[in-house]
Amino acid sequence: MTFADFMVEFRRLWLDSNWEQRLGDTVLNARQGPGSFWDWQLGLQSKNYLLQNTSSHLDEGTLRRKLSSGANLALHDRMVKEKLNELPFKDWLERMKILDQARLK
Repeated sequence: MTFADFMVEFRRLWLDSNWEQRLGDTVLNARQGPGSFWDWQLGLQSKNYLLQNTSSHLDEGTLRRKLSSGANLALHDRMVKEKLNELPFKDWLERMKILDQARLK
């Protein structure tokens, strides 16, 4: 059995039948709040990773849009002002982390 087939079988046998919908909704409804952007995005990316090979998985562009729209309002305003969305995703994450650390101080 391939790993992909194993995961399909594992999900079928061990997870609630609506696990994908519930986890996907959790990702889509997530908001940063007052805490750390870095911690929040790590948790969100971990959940999204669990959705790989499902219709609920967010590709990098959609994930960036979700993270951007769910970011703390003050951080979001700085992101827009500095035109960070023009950066590649990994650079964008690093810059968001730096801006958020300044916000938290």
